[in-house]
This record gives sequence, C-alpha cells and structure tokens, in this order.
Amino acid sequence: MQLLVDTGLRRSWLFRLEWRDVDTTSRKLTIRNPKDGEDMVLPIPQRTADLLDSLRAGNEFRRYIGNTKGYNPLYWPGDKSPTKAVIPFIDTKKQLRKLANKAGLGEGRTVTPHMLRHTWATRHCKAGTTLNHLMELGGRDSYEMVLRYADVPQDLQESTDSLEQFPIGVE
Repeated sequence: MQLLVDTGLRRSWLFRLEWRDVDTTSRKLTIRNPKDGEDMVLPIPQRTADLLDSLRAGNEFRRYIGNTKGYNPLYWPGDKSPTKAVIPFIDTKKQLRKLANKAGLGEGRTVTPHMLRHTWATRHCKAGTTLNHLMELGGRDSYEMVLRYADVPQDLQESTDSLEQFPIGVE
C-alpha cells in the first residue's frame, strides 16, 4: 500500500513493474507503456527507494489463505532477473478492505486501492506541487482530471521529496 500512496501508481502499473524499471540510486521508476503507450519516468521519495531496496534480495511474507489452517508464504521475486515482477500479484482490494475495516473505515463505505491515487495527488497538492507537475507525475491528460484527483488545488524531484513530511500509516 505504501508504494501506491507514495507513487500514485495505478494497480495495473504496480503489478507490471519489473526490476529493470527500478532505479533506486536515481530514485526513479520507469512505467512501461502506460495508458498512452509511451514510457513514463516517475521520481520516487527516498522512503520508497528504501522499501524497494529492501525487497531486492527477496523476502518472505506470511499471509492467511482462505479457510486453510495456518499461513502460506508469499515470496517477493527479488532482483536476480531484471524482467521479474517487483511485486507479485496480491488482491490489493481485499487487503485494503481488511485494513479499512480494522481501522474502522469500512462501515458502509467502499475503500479501494484507486483511492490511494487520490490520496497521493492530494498530498502532492498540500506539499505545494503545481498542477502542471502533478499532471505530468500522474500521467494525466487534462487539468480537469488533475483537479478531480487532488482535493486541494496548488521541480518534480523536489515535489516528490516533500512527501517525506507525511508519516507512513493511516491518515
């Protein structure tokens, strides 16, 4: 969820992200063939680069699977092969619903991963990112769409760095 909040990625972009697309030294992600078919380079905050670096060696994440007894491991692919997915497919909708219910946000309300894209845009606006930069960062074609995503109307790497002021966790 942190990757979605910090980057504004669409879920489909997240699961198509390969290790060759991740440059944590320059703090950039390459999004291959987004909606318009042209690759997009997206700056990322340091904490996101650190998170991605922590996944490089491959990690094990235990999660409860359905009605089975116990937990089954989910392995992050690691970066041994540049064309491996960075994030294995996870039902983010289901996971976010569980987290929202746990936080008391799910009662009578649908919480979706796409809402994190709105959160990302709103945080950028609060941090002073211009609408031009937000339009470019989010891969949007119009100001109307930017305004739809960002609840608060207001250099790309500097704007992304300013997101570090927001702590990780539920707002």
